[in-house]
Amino acid sequence: MRPCTFRSHGQLYDYVIIIKYTVAQTKLNHAIKTYPHTPPVSKLYPGNPNIHSKMRLIINKLPDAGVVHQFQSTYVASAFLLEKKNHSWILVIDYKK
Repeated sequence: MRPCTFRSHGQLYDYVIIIKYTVAQTKLNHAIKTYPHTPPVSKLYPGNPNIHSKMRLIINKLPDAGVVHQFQSTYVASAFLLEKKNHSWILVIDYKK
């Protein structure tokens, strides 16, 4: 314990710090049970119908450019559009998980 003094609204107050910080020494075995090959849950971003049509145009160009191909999967990544300084759009895909 150590005495301390502080000033509040022009008045001096004396108090004693009695808190002692300790580190827990408890050892716990913790595990989160998951199913094998469970797809991660992705955040859904709110959509705008006008932007959705622009996104559809960009996505439809990707197979023709050879960047992507059609595939059926339970895994999914969220995508959204960002407007560039030149007022064109860029497709952003959220691969965080």
